[in-house]
Amino acid sequence: LPSLMKSEHVRKHFSLVNQLVFEKFDQLIKDLKKRLEINPNDSFDFLDMKSRVEYVRSFGSFVADRFTLFYAEIDRCEHAHVDDWLKRMWKLCFQHFQAGRDLQRIKLYAILGVVPSSTSREIKRGFREKAKSCHPDKLKSKHRKGDISAMFRVVKEAEEELLAYPMKPTEIQPFDDLLRNIPSILRTKVREFLTEQRYDIVERLLFALPGLSNLNRLVTPNLNSQLCHKEIVDLTRSHVQKTRINVDSNWAERRYKELNENINDLKMMENYFK
Repeated sequence: LPSLMKSEHVRKHFSLVNQLVFEKFDQLIKDLKKRLEINPNDSFDFLDMKSRVEYVRSFGSFVADRFTLFYAEIDRCEHAHVDDWLKRMWKLCFQHFQAGRDLQRIKLYAILGVVPSSTSREIKRGFREKAKSCHPDKLKSKHRKGDISAMFRVVKEAEEELLAYPMKPTEIQPFDDLLRNIPSILRTKVREFLTEQRYDIVERLLFALPGLSNLNRLVTPNLNSQLCHKEIVDLTRSHVQKTRINVDSNWAERRYKELNENINDLKMMENYFK
């Protein structure tokens, strides 16, 4: 990449690619966040939600590995600079896809030409490939001895540091925090919908809740979809029971206006919660 960036034509096209990828990447993340917030107009299709999370994670992992590496490689160039689109991409990657990749030492990965999620074996393989192009025994006829030794030393030191302090394995994945918060969001939303008598939305959610299990294995520790399902059913039953108690209370105390409201409320619930 550094050698290609000597061409003005290549730099322009590379910047255009960065813009297109950033806009796609940024929109995917925004759409996913909105989807995980649970809105009244949602279909509560948790299987589709699972597919979206997996797709954004897969696409984002590819972008985070390649474009952070591009960032570090270009940052080392004397004849090129990191454009604004690549800088924005870096920020997105650092914000959402830092887990599982060593972005703090991205410059060392760039020296070896390996992505920041590389394993120890891949780091060693990257060193061997780089060593072929800068080993003193192979470049004596083309470069000065001091330059050859310096080039090789930089590559060797990068490998040694990365292997001496390997990246710690992690089970954290992008958007884990949003996924873990879904049960809490659902409980809060159900309370709001019940209070506002939006029983049609509660009915749709109750019907879709078994599908919440599709999200269980997307996070560690797993979501407890069964517990969330039970809590939401209990909230709904509690609301119905409370309204029935209010009917009896208002009848006993001859509060007919409130009684009529309670009866209408119960009829609405009966239409949706059969």
